Amino acid sequence: MAFGPEAAKSSILSPLKGTDDKLSDVCWLAQARGCDAAPRAHHAVPRPPGETVVLVGHIGVAIGAHGIRTIVPLWLLIVASQLPDWADAVVCSTGTQTTVTGMLTHSLPAVAMLALAGAVVALAITRDFAGSALVGAVVVSHVLGDYFTGIKPSWAGGPTIGLGMYARPAIDFLFESVVITGGWFLYRQSLPVDRRSSREALLLLVALLAIQGAADVVFWLQPGIPKC
Repeated sequence: MAFGPEAAKSSILSPLKGTDDKLSDVCWLAQARGCDAAPRAHHAVPRPPGETVVLVGHIGVAIGAHGIRTIVPLWLLIVASQLPDWADAVVCSTGTQTTVTGMLTHSLPAVAMLALAGAVVALAITRDFAGSALVGAVVVSHVLGDYFTGIKPSWAGGPTIGLGMYARPAIDFLFESVVITGGWFLYRQSLPVDRRSSREALLLLVALLAIQGAADVVFWLQPGIPKC
């Protein structure tokens, strides 16, 4: 039986609790992103192998940004680092469909709008222009990380971008471990000197690496887990 060419192709280029409340916030949110209640992205076409749910490296960027600008609340930076995925959750819950996965949340125009919204909210909360710009940059960092780990749209009618390293969990873990560890070193500078080598601070790094490692093992055993 002969099969004709496909009419369209899916885009395949495509609580740790310590004495420091900030440490608890980071670990709780990191774990929440991996549970069943985590944001799930919509899809109108089949997702390519390796599309996954968790990227702890985003949280590594958030905690690193807090180390750079401690006036910005840590929770706000963590939300900003995950904002496109939370937008995916909203799109998914409304049943909205697009011909290209992630167009409304992970394309360059969408991320620019989310970054602007995040910066405005940050400015309203902190009254700090440098801090609000940092929040916007953290939102943008999300899609930059996704270009390495996944495959994302650029703009309507534009190419898809990404290396799809989620399909290679070992490489993905190495990449994200570097991001997480780098962010942790920056974050560590925001702690009092006598706390920087504390058990709680070290457990934060271990917990984030363990969550990412567990996620990569799951993705290796069961690739292509749908997000919505």
